[in-house]
Amino acid sequence: CDKWRRLPAELSGKLPTTWYCWMHPDPACRVCEAPEEESGPGQAQAECQAAAVAAEAEGLRLHLSSRSSTGYRGVIEHASGRFWARHMVNGRSVGLGSFATAV
Repeated sequence: CDKWRRLPAELSGKLPTTWYCWMHPDPACRVCEAPEEESGPGQAQAECQAAAVAAEAEGLRLHLSSRSSTGYRGVIEHASGRFWARHMVNGRSVGLGSFATAV
């Protein structure tokens, strides 16, 4: 996407020749939809976290997750190829339904 991304200092000198957004150590910055970062201190983190919400509908937000095989928190792919979405309500997991796509 050719957007600037800040990286932690510990990565200095360890970067590959070709870099992609999905390689960023911060999950919130692993999407090309995250806005390009400005040079002001402290500004980058807030911008990346705003992009961590991938979609929003009916009062619910779909959040990115680097720990999920689908890339989204609370969304799993069933053996049938359909995607099941769940979220937590008062400490209980509640199903939202089965969908043809993850988004």
